[in-house]
Amino acid sequence: MSRRSARERAFQLLFQLDLNHDELETQLHTFLSLALAESIEDQEDPRHLEPLDSDDVSWIEHVVRGVQAKRETIDSELGKYLRDWTVARLPRVDRALLRLAAWEILHDETPDAAAISEAVVLARRYAAPDARRYINGVLGRLAGVAEEELREAADALDPDLAGSLPPEVGDA
Repeated sequence: MSRRSARERAFQLLFQLDLNHDELETQLHTFLSLALAESIEDQEDPRHLEPLDSDDVSWIEHVVRGVQAKRETIDSELGKYLRDWTVARLPRVDRALLRLAAWEILHDETPDAAAISEAVVLARRYAAPDARRYINGVLGRLAGVAEEELREAADALDPDLAGSLPPEVGDA
């Protein structure tokens, strides 16, 4: 499986955990069991994600456990860069995307630009249309990415974002 598909599954599980508030191990086991079963079923479905392998399962578990263990710290860091919002008030989709990418930026070896870009790609698929811009901006400020570099990455990743990065990114 590609890292993108594994990241998408990790995002889905983080969203589920935020929604259900069930015990981590139970949800993790159930989610991964269903994901493994799904990967061998309908591969013609356009929503189908690539099959999981053992490396993917390990990576998803590592990421989800990491985000859950560091959630308070992550939320505190994200809160520094949200304008007129709190993490608790964010839509669940946006919150899960931001937490995942923030964990990658703060606690993983994933390059910051890759974590930000992948969050924007997932936002395009799952979040409200205007969420991509502020997710890009918040994560860019968190990572300390220079404004021009952030704009160039956003423009290259998503032509719909070209020239539309919110002005507050430059105010950081």
